[in-house]
Amino acid sequence: MTLKIRTIEVSRNLSHVFMSKSEQFLKAAKQMFDSGDYNVSAANAVHACISAADALCARHLGKRAAGEKHSDAVNLIKSVKNTEEFTGNAARFSRVLAVKSLAEYEARLVFKTDSEAVLKNAEKFVEFVRKNLPAE
Repeated sequence: MTLKIRTIEVSRNLSHVFMSKSEQFLKAAKQMFDSGDYNVSAANAVHACISAADALCARHLGKRAAGEKHSDAVNLIKSVKNTEEFTGNAARFSRVLAVKSLAEYEARLVFKTDSEAVLKNAEKFVEFVRKNLPAE
């Protein structure tokens, strides 16, 4: 069965814009974690990964995920390269995305340990994307 992933075409040259957003979200996530604002830190870490995923897919595929399902973005990353590194980092991205609803919609706050885990995964995922963006 072929996966149907909703995407939108984007210029490969825009990958730097998505990466810049990712870096800003990650910086905010770190600052909010340090100030004890764990909910905001987790939400920003999630958005750092979403923007990083958009940068990676834009540069390599000329498109980014446009569906409502988080699994679309994860599967799109897997489609960039069929390697253990890409599969493992797609799984890391999925773990980060799993915190999105808790951080943004649910009626409980994100605990420090949850925020710390999502921030560490976000840092590793953003670094993976940085490493896999070809020089322009």
